[in-house]
Amino acid sequence: MAGNSFAIAIDDESFLSFKKWGYDFEGAFSHPEYLKEQSGVYVIWCRSGAIWTVLDVGESENIRHYVLNHPHGEMWEKLCLNSSRILYYSATYTRSTDKTGRVEIVNKIKEASSPLFNDC
Repeated sequence: MAGNSFAIAIDDESFLSFKKWGYDFEGAFSHPEYLKEQSGVYVIWCRSGAIWTVLDVGESENIRHYVLNHPHGEMWEKLCLNSSRILYYSATYTRSTDKTGRVEIVNKIKEASSPLFNDC
C-alpha cells in the first residue's frame, strides 16, 4: 500500500479517535467544525472504502479556525470529492508544545505518510 494510505476496519460512528505515528488523534470528522479551537497538528484525509489517504498535514495555534479558513480547503474538497471519495479531518492537540515542537510533529508525520500536499 502507498506510504500515504492505510486501511482500517471500523465504522464511521465509532471512529472518533485513533493512534497513528505515535500520537493520539481526535477524528476523523466529516466536517472541520468538530475540530477544537486548540493548538496542535491536523491531518486531512481522503477516504475510499477502507483506504484512507493523507492529503495534508499542518500545525496551528487554533486548529479549528485554521482548517476552516485554510487556503487549500477548496483544493482538498475538489481533489477528494471529485473522485467520489470522502473528506475527513483529524487533529492531535498539543497544549504544552510550542510552534517548533508542532513543526517537528508535522515533519515526522509528513515523512511517514507522504501527503499529497506535502510541499504546501
